[in-house]
Amino acid sequence: MTALVAYTRGIIETVIFFTSILLHEAFHILISACFGFEIKSFGIGAFGFKFGCEALPPSGLRGSLIYLAGPLANLSLAFLTGFINYYAEMPMSQFIIFYNLILFAVNMIPAYPMDAARALTSALSKYMGNLKAVRIVSTLSYMVSALLFTAGVIAALTNGNLVLAMLSVVIALNTKKEKSFSVMNYLKNIKI
Repeated sequence: MTALVAYTRGIIETVIFFTSILLHEAFHILISACFGFEIKSFGIGAFGFKFGCEALPPSGLRGSLIYLAGPLANLSLAFLTGFINYYAEMPMSQFIIFYNLILFAVNMIPAYPMDAARALTSALSKYMGNLKAVRIVSTLSYMVSALLFTAGVIAALTNGNLVLAMLSVVIALNTKKEKSFSVMNYLKNIKI
């Protein structure tokens, strides 16, 4: 994703986009650490960076806060930049606001692998267990994928833009992977 921004938008916007992604992940890590989770891995994922904890985040409010920390950090930076820019003009503020709002909006799509889907799964799993929560959120995720694919086909036919169609495929593939992972964890933890 960063390479696409670099190719189409230039180095300054790429640095802003890359920094916004780092901020997003830093807040996931910060909130995870506040709740006592040790970070075991950090790497590059489909939409930027990703990190792994020693265990799955807890269900309920703490797990949801871990997943929502990144998007909320992006939203906060966008508003803070807008506020500062209102009183003292900041160069490139429009790009900081734009990329952080985009990261917030995309991560608030309730579909895997976005943070909103993981936060919803975490909230639901406290009441119904992880497997059932993943199944419910997966259904929602497939519905979002179908809507995005439909919108993507329309966009491709009208202006040649394939982004929504490609995003729908990523969501469908990640939803399938999330369901499989959930079933495997469930089977692994059954006591015989």
